[in-house]
Amino acid sequence: MFHKNNQQFNVLGKKYTGKFEEYPIIIPKAIEDFRESYRGDDSFTRVIVYEPKKSPEHTVGYFYLGALVEGEPGEVPEKMNLFQYEGEFASISVPLDLTKMGEYYDKLINWIVKEGDQVDPNYHLIEVYRPTNTGQEQLEIYMRINTVKE
Repeated sequence: MFHKNNQQFNVLGKKYTGKFEEYPIIIPKAIEDFRESYRGDDSFTRVIVYEPKKSPEHTVGYFYLGALVEGEPGEVPEKMNLFQYEGEFASISVPLDLTKMGEYYDKLINWIVKEGDQVDPNYHLIEVYRPTNTGQEQLEIYMRINTVKE
């Protein structure tokens, strides 16, 4: 369920902005927009990379929605960019249940603290949605961590 390791993510995606509280409405529309723009395989692994909310006053944020890609794509579609994220990440992997997203984040943060690490507050949060044979996606949430030295 929980893992800690060095990861590298190559994401071909588009940037979207909006109020954090409106993400449940904005994200499904962004998914459809991305699918219309993406020229790759229909069974791509979807990824959302979020700007972390820094304070209660921070009400508008951005996220990148896209596909995980191996290496460099031949051609980057219009209005898309290739992003690379790397470092030491803690992660949780669970069958997707949108009603439990807050619970998944809480469990991951608690595990990180228990391991003696800290979430990097300035780094993006990464969600990977992997297709499965059952039709239910497998969700992986990644948080970049800093190891606390004693």
